[in-house]
Amino acid sequence: MPAEVISYRKLEEVGAKKVPTYYPELDRDNYSILRLKKSGLSYLEERDRINDFTNKQIETLLGERFNVLLSSFIYEIREGVIYGENSNEPFMDTVVRGRNYRRVRGNLIDREREDAEVIGLQATQENLCRPEAKPGTMIVSISLPGREGSSYQHNFYDIFTLREGSDGKRFIEARRYSSNLDARTAITKSRECNQNTPIPFFANAEHFLAHPFEVKNDNLKSPEDVHRFLHREHDYMDNYDFQEILTVCAEHRKEYLSYMEGNPEGEEGQYEILNAILNKAEEVNLMQQRRRNGKSYTQIQIYSGEDLRREISYLGVQPVKERSAGCGFSGGFGAKKNVNSPFSVAEFGIDATDRYGSREFKCPNCKMTNIRPENELLKKCQHCGSSAVSCEPEISKGQERQEAA
Repeated sequence: MPAEVISYRKLEEVGAKKVPTYYPELDRDNYSILRLKKSGLSYLEERDRINDFTNKQIETLLGERFNVLLSSFIYEIREGVIYGENSNEPFMDTVVRGRNYRRVRGNLIDREREDAEVIGLQATQENLCRPEAKPGTMIVSISLPGREGSSYQHNFYDIFTLREGSDGKRFIEARRYSSNLDARTAITKSRECNQNTPIPFFANAEHFLAHPFEVKNDNLKSPEDVHRFLHREHDYMDNYDFQEILTVCAEHRKEYLSYMEGNPEGEEGQYEILNAILNKAEEVNLMQQRRRNGKSYTQIQIYSGEDLRREISYLGVQPVKERSAGCGFSGGFGAKKNVNSPFSVAEFGIDATDRYGSREFKCPNCKMTNIRPENELLKKCQHCGSSAVSCEPEISKGQERQEAA
């Protein structure tokens, strides 16, 4: 994903007390990488891919803000391997690349967790992609917040369900629910979902990520049943109201994608649009509350063009209501507020390039994967210390690639 990520020093300072739920730096990194592709078909394909991902991230931001219980993803199964919907890359490759990236640029305290995520995905893939697996099989992956100082402070669980289409093709429906489970309750609930699941009494976030479990309880026949069983009551917005917010904010999200494509380093403008989206969503939520309580309300206006940009300019500088979301803290964006928590190491896994080309390559000596810091060349292998990866001593200013020996 990103060619560069933010320093997590501030995250370690705040711990898990007030961790925002969005990663604006990631957007700037992704769109900066996109700019390197210049134009042509590959540019358009990459732009559409990044736009789809970013739009989904904004939906997740809004969903967390209002504790929307359900977000849904589709994964394709091809020759026993999980792929993202309409993706040409195995999802495992994305996760592994993200894990490797974090080895170089990430948080030391999260290494065990990020390894666990790779292990857990492999287990889910092996289970659901078996030819003998039956449609309707459900796998639950619980993701508890990391320990203090971790970059991962979201609390959620994913329910992966094997489905079969009318054409006979199999796919995986993944539903992500916000959660208030703690480790002790997660242990108890997991054992009740599947009595044969071996869960030690000291199970922590890393254990649950590395050991997703199959649901084997006759009373739990659907993802909704599992969710009702695992869910510890906390306030949430129903999906109907949430879809209304997404509809009203659709033009604002398009404006954000357009702005980021043209101004990938425009931090101030980025924050303005994000704040405008949050404030618009709050306007809709207030209208919904008044409507639900039988009070008079004004129908929310949906703008476009210059009217939309004027509204963004106004809403973008207004204070944003702070909310305690199920997976962290949701407030406004500004230069001093954007230390954010990713959901998954997969978010770091989109192939990263810089002015020298691909930043990921194997050492010809030890065969291990190296990931260069952005716009820097390596003198020695990051694993064995060999100079076999070193670049030519003289590189012309116009040269835009890494020359590995």
